[in-house]
Amino acid sequence: MGELSNEAIVAELRRLQDQQALVQARLGVLHAENQSLRSELEGLRGGQPSVRPRAAAPRAAGAADPEGSTRRSGASRPDVHAADSVGRRAAIKTGIVAAGAAAAAAVLGDGSPAAAANGDALILGQTNAATNPTLLAVNGTGASYAYGLAVADNGYDQALTAKPAFFAYAKGSYFNTGLQVLSEIAGGYGTGIVVDAKGQDEGIHVTAGFGSGLRVQSGGSSPTIDANSLGSASGVAVNASSAGTSAVAAYCNAGFGVFGASTDGTGVFAESTKGAGMKAQSVSGMGFGCATGSGLALSAKSGTGGGAQVDAPAFHLRLTNAATRNAPTADTIAHQRGDLVETSAGDLWLCTTAGTPGTWRKVSGPATAGAFHVLASPVRVYDSRPGTNPPTGPKTPLAANSARTLDVTTNGSGVPADAIAAAVNLLLINTVAGNGNFTVWANGAARPQANNMVWGGSTARFSSPAISALSSGKCQVQSSLKTDLVLDIVGYYR
Repeated sequence: MGELSNEAIVAELRRLQDQQALVQARLGVLHAENQSLRSELEGLRGGQPSVRPRAAAPRAAGAADPEGSTRRSGASRPDVHAADSVGRRAAIKTGIVAAGAAAAAAVLGDGSPAAAANGDALILGQTNAATNPTLLAVNGTGASYAYGLAVADNGYDQALTAKPAFFAYAKGSYFNTGLQVLSEIAGGYGTGIVVDAKGQDEGIHVTAGFGSGLRVQSGGSSPTIDANSLGSASGVAVNASSAGTSAVAAYCNAGFGVFGASTDGTGVFAESTKGAGMKAQSVSGMGFGCATGSGLALSAKSGTGGGAQVDAPAFHLRLTNAATRNAPTADTIAHQRGDLVETSAGDLWLCTTAGTPGTWRKVSGPATAGAFHVLASPVRVYDSRPGTNPPTGPKTPLAANSARTLDVTTNGSGVPADAIAAAVNLLLINTVAGNGNFTVWANGAARPQANNMVWGGSTARFSSPAISALSSGKCQVQSSLKTDLVLDIVGYYR
């Protein structure tokens, strides 16, 4: 036998399809006949005659009519539906009709609509099971197709502009949920919904008039929603908008409510015309956790409100470095005014003028004094003269070349114990005549060589402002000559 041509193969396929359609049509006829016989038999058992309607056999387009030859020749068929009901009862009693019902049951099982198996048509209103996958292919140009497959709750009369492959509609009459997906794999990991949109539109587009447009719950350790945009740099993995309160609401018992990662672009972008663009709340942990390979990990913009509001009992913002970060004053990258950098040494820098590297100011750090706090009025914290206020401390003159420790947090000065330094006024009274010097420095440290005051000649009063480092709110003082000392606090650094 020679090789078949393409035309012969197509013709043979069409012939096989026509034969399959005829078999399906005959099965439908037998199923309808069996149902009618069952109904009639039940009527006879109850003493009520039953009229069996004729079942029309469906035909596939272009398929041959199994009864066509009889109809075309004009020959008549015995009309079993016009038989007398009494005669039918007698026939059934003698087993003739019962034999026909048994023959139909041999093809269709127990007579009820059978669940479709491999190769069968789907039966509506029944559970359909198959061991092979099922593909519904809509082969056409799609110019007039509104959807591929649809399930509607008591009808749907609105235009479907999105032209979905699958459309589900629930309005509460019969269904409460348009689509529910359950993935349950014992001891493993599964995905409820996988959406791969390779065009220019969204992978998932959800619109909600009231309530949640999309609700996803995960009992495992994987993300509840895992979205990736693999297209152009302008693609969006998740795009949500709401005219009400929240476009995206994510709750998590442990970990991150929303996790956005971007290798080039924005991990999470949130925009609101009124209210908060993004709100994150964590019972224990972090409300926001952002990471980026290149670009902005977190970008916030507001037209008339604030950029970011954080309410947290532990801390509001934490700056960390995965690698060594030196001072930005030596950077070779461009910076914008307002950039904030925390170095590995713990110094915090603020960019005041854009440039490469720009102009920077050190805001804080382990070696900086911190902000200066001016007291409402100077506070006297020590007076060595007897009978004077405050009554704290030794009430005796300073001995020559003998250090004395003073606590500047006393007498309600307002200086905290963790203050870095204090601005003070020094007053020396009843000083012994001669050439002398006076020094104030942090408690616990070695006395420096530098002096805060020097004098010479006769006895007198000497005064001078000074800034002294502190340790636990204490400083040390020492004079080369015997003298009384008065110490007033003007402010402190912290």
